[in-house]
Amino acid sequence: MVNKNEPTDSIPRRQAVSAGRSTKCTQIATGIIIVLSGIVIGSGGTILFLKDRIMWHDNPLRGRDPSTMAKQWKATYDLSDEQAEKVEKIATKRLNTRRALTEEFTQRIASEREQFVAEVETILSPEQFQRWKNDLEERGKNRPRQGDVERGHPRMRMSVPQSNSE
Repeated sequence: MVNKNEPTDSIPRRQAVSAGRSTKCTQIATGIIIVLSGIVIGSGGTILFLKDRIMWHDNPLRGRDPSTMAKQWKATYDLSDEQAEKVEKIATKRLNTRRALTEEFTQRIASEREQFVAEVETILSPEQFQRWKNDLEERGKNRPRQGDVERGHPRMRMSVPQSNSE
């Protein structure tokens, strides 16, 4: 039977049950906070990891030919036919100038590079020069270049004009 000298549970049954519910609610709330924190941290990490692979949209006017630009300006700014023609001429002239400057600059850079290689070759031994040249070529393989659509920077890959040859 019941020994009156033994201490009985001093907490009533009802309070013990409510303490269990409180503990469970705390555990559930803690779990939800942990899961949400994991989602936020994971999303942030993913964005940091993939930020260079995101396809950014370039300026929509970039790369258009002068006639398309003149047509758009004519519609947007209510240009007359004469104004549109003048804009097209100016844009064509500017495009040709930019192409010539780009070609000249590319040739100058190539010339500078050749001079640098020639000067380095005079300093290094043949074995050292060959190792240096191999390292230079290896680094150049993985380096993105402007206009290199397949291998270049992700932002350069985004919109490749497709030729509509019929």
